[in-house]
Amino acid sequence: MDRETPGISIRQSGADGAEIMTEEKRMDDRRDYKSWRDRYDELVKFTKKTTRLPSLKPSALGTKQYILASWLARQRKNKRNGLLTKRQVDLLESLGVVWNPTKE
Repeated sequence: MDRETPGISIRQSGADGAEIMTEEKRMDDRRDYKSWRDRYDELVKFTKKTTRLPSLKPSALGTKQYILASWLARQRKNKRNGLLTKRQVDLLESLGVVWNPTKE
């Protein structure tokens, strides 16, 4: 059951209670996606230039490679926790991202 109030949407989620989605939260979600897309675009440029994904080498600390590798590690964690959209997963897989690199 959804109720709309200007700036607030309340969705009943059964035994879990109610989730309140404010207009501010929707704005944060859009900013997060833009930020995600910006970082993804940087990853695309990196892989085109180097023909590989970035890695967390200690010698790369503080470089663009290290920043992108850290971001990519967070995306792997986000996928494990079900926090990535199918579109985000597809985009990363199109670059050859391996979701569990230690097992491959």
